Amino acid sequence: MTEFTVGTTDFRAGLRAVLKHAHPIADHPFLSRVRLHVGRENLTLTATDRFSSGLAIVSIIAPDNPDSEIIDLSLDDCRSILSEFKGGREKNDEPEYLLSFATTREFIAVTDTSGMVDGKTLQVPRIASSDQFPDLALALSRMRIGHVVQFEDLVVDGERLALFKEASAVYRQPLVISSNSNAPPLLIRCAESFPGSCSPHRPDEEKQAEIDRWNQSWTYRLPDPTSEPMKPEADGETNA
Repeated sequence: MTEFTVGTTDFRAGLRAVLKHAHPIADHPFLSRVRLHVGRENLTLTATDRFSSGLAIVSIIAPDNPDSEIIDLSLDDCRSILSEFKGGREKNDEPEYLLSFATTREFIAVTDTSGMVDGKTLQVPRIASSDQFPDLALALSRMRIGHVVQFEDLVVDGERLALFKEASAVYRQPLVISSNSNAPPLLIRCAESFPGSCSPHRPDEEKQAEIDRWNQSWTYRLPDPTSEPMKPEADGETNA
């Protein structure tokens, strides 16, 4: 079907970043996967659990302009690839550790092609691509075109936000979080290779009233914003 080669370190970073967003439950088979889209210059990896999403770009080393193809990997196969192919530290911009993918209708073969002699090969069964899997690249593109708006109260699970910790770790860059007028999800970016999204909750009236009460209580708990900064007392001084 198609063959292409990517840098091991680049691919591992992208796969680790998006794998956190794949649906972990087998009864959602159309989301319990990572999608690889082979493009002209880049391999695009996407995953979503419906409430968060991740997309990572991986540069294709060879060949120039490979055949376009969609490849879906099961979560177990993603973990197997990460376990089998560790790569190593890169000494310059040109990757020394390489992974080559070769697909057929039944299998996907992943081979360590670093150096002069090929290393290990991992062959995994190819799962059927699902038409129900969303076009996350298009969804994120549409999110970006809205103008940035000032944050209002957004209710987001801590565990959901924590899914983006992996992207920050593998790309060694902070997360950039923005909200725009075009869609309610937060747009979360990391470095030059990763955008994702995170859906906030929509609290009911009772919960919103409770959130408002909590916020108002900080008016009394925190110092008057116009007051002078508090300083420790000098030795020997006592309160008047």
